[in-house]
Amino acid sequence: MGALAVFVATQTYGRNPQVLLSFSFAAAASVLPPVLLYAIFRRHFTAAGVRWAVYGTLPLVAVLMAFSPAASGTPISLFPDRDFHWFPLQTPGLVTIPAGFLLALIGSRHVPVPAPPDAGQDTGSGTAPAPVTWAAGR
Repeated sequence: MGALAVFVATQTYGRNPQVLLSFSFAAAASVLPPVLLYAIFRRHFTAAGVRWAVYGTLPLVAVLMAFSPAASGTPISLFPDRDFHWFPLQTPGLVTIPAGFLLALIGSRHVPVPAPPDAGQDTGSGTAPAPVTWAAGR
């Protein structure tokens, strides 16, 4: 990941840094609110939901940002001499933020949550725990 960041930084040196800034804001806005809000307010939000939100939303942000007008086709884009954008929005947050919420919800429902055992319920081992005894001579 670090090598990729260095490569992108060297290739975009001297160009408009607004594209990379928009990418970082879109990535943060697409991943952090779903994870934080679901972790605080939703019961049974699991680590699988976090993984689905992160690993599903970040590639979506990268693809939509790469094919947006911020990357090509406009005078202030990263590659102003090329035109290969098919996504019409300058930043993909309008699509990726709801996608982050949806992916986090699907991921947390994908793995069933085991019910906690009751304190008075038998655990099924069939034997009572052995009493703790001190060693002789102490």
